[in-house]
Amino acid sequence: MRNKRRRIPAIVGTAAVIGSALLMPVSASATPALAEGEGETPSACQVETATLNWGLKQSFRQYITGAIAGGGWEVYGDATYVTPSLTETGAVEDGTDLFQWSDGTGEVASTLDTGTIAFAGGVHFSGHDGGLELNIANPAIEFEGPDTGYLLLEVSEAPAGEAGTQVRAAKLDLAENVAASGQELSITRATVRLTAEGAAAFNGDTDRGTYVAGEEMDPLYVQATVTGCELGEIVAVDQPSDSAEDAAVTPISAAPEAAPAVPWVPIIIGGVALIVIGIAAGMLIAGRGKGGATPPPGIQD
Repeated sequence: MRNKRRRIPAIVGTAAVIGSALLMPVSASATPALAEGEGETPSACQVETATLNWGLKQSFRQYITGAIAGGGWEVYGDATYVTPSLTETGAVEDGTDLFQWSDGTGEVASTLDTGTIAFAGGVHFSGHDGGLELNIANPAIEFEGPDTGYLLLEVSEAPAGEAGTQVRAAKLDLAENVAASGQELSITRATVRLTAEGAAAFNGDTDRGTYVAGEEMDPLYVQATVTGCELGEIVAVDQPSDSAEDAAVTPISAAPEAAPAVPWVPIIIGGVALIVIGIAAGMLIAGRGKGGATPPPGIQD
């Protein structure tokens, strides 16, 4: 018993030493050294050139120029209207039939986590013999990461060129729509949805409009170049194409092969035909058998 009692403290002591030795590497690696450049604040990129293409909302443009409103729009500052161009299939080409702002300025983080690209100029809509006025001016793109951003606008019922209060008018879904590499940045067909602030601004002071938060507006496009840094590489998802050539090279082998369809209709028709033929043949054989049999007594001639 004494030997066993002496061994217990020795075993416990040995286990403690081994446990400490095992824990030492864990403690040493609990705070790994940062790789070069890791953990640093993303560098700021200065915007050298930038254009913004956005059509507001096609249905609104059609209403303004239609017979009911009988109005139109005028552009001013760095804003212009890009007339529609059609593809071979007759669809309106991306980036046309909308308004374009040029000469954007600002700065963005190389990771697009923060930053703003601002533009000057605007579009003034009017209709109903002056009874309807809408002025959208000085848009800006505010980044909150490569997947999310906001469209800032000055929205008012003021005359053309008169400044309004800037609001976060819409949220931008940039996921899969941003491409960035080196000094090049582009946004293609980003989804634009009104915020509560934006809906209230578009509805006007008298709240005559019907816009609601979350309502989808026309898609948005941005092209920009930057200096002073290298943008982190982001690859956009290819947008669908209307061209027959692109459709022709779509890989169909990737789709699972469908099991061959069983031609049930011909099988059923064939089965019914065989049954009918069998019945007819049976009746014919039975008829012949009756004709060759000896007639019963009393019926002979």
